[in-house]
Amino acid sequence: MRNAGERIIYKNNGFKAGVTLEQLESLQELGRVQEKLEALEGPSEASDAALYGLLSRVVEFRKALLYQKAAIDLAQAGGGWINSAEEKLKLSIVATSGAYKAEGFEAFAAYVKTEAFLKDVPPNLLKLLQPKDDGFRLDIMSWPKEQLRFAAVLKDKFGYRLGFRTGDALRSVDGKPIGDLYELRAIIKENLGKTVRCVVWREGKEKNLDLKIPKELPKDSLG
Repeated sequence: MRNAGERIIYKNNGFKAGVTLEQLESLQELGRVQEKLEALEGPSEASDAALYGLLSRVVEFRKALLYQKAAIDLAQAGGGWINSAEEKLKLSIVATSGAYKAEGFEAFAAYVKTEAFLKDVPPNLLKLLQPKDDGFRLDIMSWPKEQLRFAAVLKDKFGYRLGFRTGDALRSVDGKPIGDLYELRAIIKENLGKTVRCVVWREGKEKNLDLKIPKELPKDSLG
């Protein structure tokens, strides 16, 4: 298995030697996130505005990553770090400056894995990304991947108090694999007042969590 920081040659999509697996995965993941955000429909003008704001930021991040990819391609095609490659790199830094305070692929990859990412996510959008039919929120934002992974867990909110953390990949709940937040919320609602065993992948290893679900849904998770 390749290390995330190992330099690889990836010829599909125009990538060449010098791109790390983490950089490649970040760009691919951003594409999936952008598609999901573009497919959402906000229930109000406020939510629409919040969705548009985050979508714009995702688009800018993708633009920055593409500029960096172009810089690598130009440098290799020209046999060295030529002026046009330098210009592309500068454009990528500009695209991730200001609100993002990022300087490249690694900075972005680290940024989306931390709770600092939440500062750029409007509260209305977090609510928009939550399933609403169960009548409560976990205040968790997840990425669309094969395994349910938490991109953001709001500190001190319901999901956080249950024991989930930003970056967790949910392996199973009560011995069963969970595919999305709808399933997780349904299990919580069915087990009010009970303790449910949960397995997550955290910091490179499996961790058992005993979810002590309250008898009643907390007030700050409703509405």
